[in-house]
Amino acid sequence: MERWSVEVGERGSDGALKWRSGGAGTRLKESGLAAEDRHHNLRVRTKAYASRIIHLYVQVQQAHHFNDAAPVLAKQLLRSATSVAANHREAKHTRSKADRLAKFHIILQELEECALWLESFSEHAMAPPDELRELLDETNQLIGIFITSIRTLREQ
Repeated sequence: MERWSVEVGERGSDGALKWRSGGAGTRLKESGLAAEDRHHNLRVRTKAYASRIIHLYVQVQQAHHFNDAAPVLAKQLLRSATSVAANHREAKHTRSKADRLAKFHIILQELEECALWLESFSEHAMAPPDELRELLDETNQLIGIFITSIRTLREQ
């Protein structure tokens, strides 16, 4: 069974978190980390993911003043992405395994929605293609992590 941790990227000149491309900087196999460490690493990763989406949202708002579709999609993406981080934090304090599974399913649904909005942005050239590719890659990695987490939790 594979588990994940995160290596935090560097901040760019604009203050936004930058992730190293090619999974090596963003995906690392854990080697016996305690559950608390795994939770903390994923907490950092989901928060960084939300921060990157917030940065994209600001870019889209500035660049698409006269395009009604872009800000609407950006707001939907913003809500979904920040929900991922918020629900992950809430999952730590669930009262039961069933509650935690429910939170993880909500996170998975929000990530799938994020993927949809990012794909729409890409198809309609509403944001920088490289940034969209990196965000979609991170979205897919997080989807994989939460699918694995759900399976693991069900088996316990």
